[in-house]
Amino acid sequence: MHPTVCRICEAHCGLLADVEDGVVTRLSPDPEHPLSKGYVCPKGPRFVGVQNAPDRLLRPRWRGQEVSWDVALDRVSAGLVRPAIYLGNPGSQSLGALVGVERLRRALSAPLYTALSLDNAAQIVVAEGAFGNPLHTFVADYDGSDLIVLFGTDPLSSQASQMQSNPGAVHSLLKARERLVVVDPRASMTAKAAGWHLAPRVGTDAFLLAGLLRALGSPLPVERFTPAFVEATCALPAGSVERLAARLRSARQPLVWSGLGVLLGPHPTLGAWLTLALQAAASWPGGWRWQPGAVPVARLAPFSALKARAGRPPEVLGALPCGELAGAIEAGEVRSLVVVAGNPLVSFPDTKRLRQALGSLDLLVCIDQMENDTGRLAHALLPAATWLEREEVDIPFAALKPVPHLQHLAAVVPPRGEARPDEAILGALARRAGGWPWPSAMTLARLAVATTAPFSWARLLAAPRGLTGRPAAPGSPGPGPRPRLDDPARIAELAALSPPPAGLRLITSVRPPTTMNSWLGAPARTVRAHPDDLPGPRVRVVGPAGTLELDAVADDTLARGTVVLAYGSADHNANVLIGSDLDPGAGVPRSNGSLVTLERV
Repeated sequence: MHPTVCRICEAHCGLLADVEDGVVTRLSPDPEHPLSKGYVCPKGPRFVGVQNAPDRLLRPRWRGQEVSWDVALDRVSAGLVRPAIYLGNPGSQSLGALVGVERLRRALSAPLYTALSLDNAAQIVVAEGAFGNPLHTFVADYDGSDLIVLFGTDPLSSQASQMQSNPGAVHSLLKARERLVVVDPRASMTAKAAGWHLAPRVGTDAFLLAGLLRALGSPLPVERFTPAFVEATCALPAGSVERLAARLRSARQPLVWSGLGVLLGPHPTLGAWLTLALQAAASWPGGWRWQPGAVPVARLAPFSALKARAGRPPEVLGALPCGELAGAIEAGEVRSLVVVAGNPLVSFPDTKRLRQALGSLDLLVCIDQMENDTGRLAHALLPAATWLEREEVDIPFAALKPVPHLQHLAAVVPPRGEARPDEAILGALARRAGGWPWPSAMTLARLAVATTAPFSWARLLAAPRGLTGRPAAPGSPGPGPRPRLDDPARIAELAALSPPPAGLRLITSVRPPTTMNSWLGAPARTVRAHPDDLPGPRVRVVGPAGTLELDAVADDTLARGTVVLAYGSADHNANVLIGSDLDPGAGVPRSNGSLVTLERV
């Protein structure tokens, strides 16, 4: 058995790989991994299906025909005119892909789009404003908190992902019950395990957060968010605000945390800022534990990662909002696109408009392990190695561990067919574009360990399950004072907050536990809603940008007015309905809370 870790999300749970004749035959939980200790969600073990998929990309293709690597790279290089690059979520798990993308971006002087603007950009923006560093991140201290209040996140369905990677969180939450309060319009797995579940109207989290701040005596301008106003706006039982505020006041070390339900809602940046403000008002640092990591990623980041743009959302960590790509193509600013480990047709908003824009490109290149929805439109498909087939050091998420931990990950098996690591593919394109030679990702990792880690590179290589340091003390807030909350943009947004109009509201931040990006899992082809909101067994869902006809499932655990459409394929996906309405603070598509109607088919 070969110890490795899952790299589907930033939790990085330990796995054991069984190998026979150079083929990975099984992936199972690693009980000896120092962080996950035998826990994995369903996704990790199922990745063996991607690794050995009969339809996996194994050779370069040009317009549907297999060609040699030299031919493919030469043709792609010749067509990279007015180029742009998109880096999908799986690529962010790879230091090699990050280095390769940056190398190609500089060689081409190309704009960059990343999956960050589809989930966590708001937290990056808030971190920079509050702490002066965009990568000043925290992990959630589930064990040490005597009250846990979770807004719009469901860690029990997979793992405590999204900037709260604590691989012991599932075990802690299962024991928490009376300490656990979940605020979510749907009865998620985590909500069912909670001692108290509040089900507000979709898209009203900011009102509840502001009302709790008022009840705790925050100096922020929240006077108008009275309990009666908030409870009416959120459709909550009378007394809910004061009851929850009283619990926060009496807690010794409370934890307040928001997930994708808030970060993809109508007010992503405001919601992330209010969450931080509520934690600071209740107790600072409370259940937020700062963890610099074995390699202190935050110290290696530039002081400012935001670039303001007049009348548009900022660039975040050098990336433009994905919701702007279709417009850039239509305007002729982008005529070729390199997609690395992503599927824009599923993950970007306004699918119909994006499909037309991608179809008009002079060159579309997809670097991936499987042909996905976007790949079927591509001129070139370049086969990428999986995370089981490449060497890696998990530096990008070193600061998102409950304790300082770093692991060198050797390739478990060689790449199948002619697949190559992302870094090698991107480096070859950068060389053809005349880019300067760069150190490899492993060279940079070795340098980072040598200059910042409390152990040597040789010790790291000799530890098959990585090296673990001493955790930060419980309640450690990290360097510096309490967070600064005097952000004029957020205060202005708070002042302008008005109750949403009545109607059915969409939840898009739901993914079945067994799906895996675009690689594995049957796409959802149903829509769920409260029985009182369903006009029939098959419905037409009408949204701001399109319509879908789907089978309907009555679910009386949903709050009335809630419509849930989980992750699916390009033709059965919530983004078919969602327009390019972007949060001005971080450029995130405001998909959760979109107004829709249901018509009987």
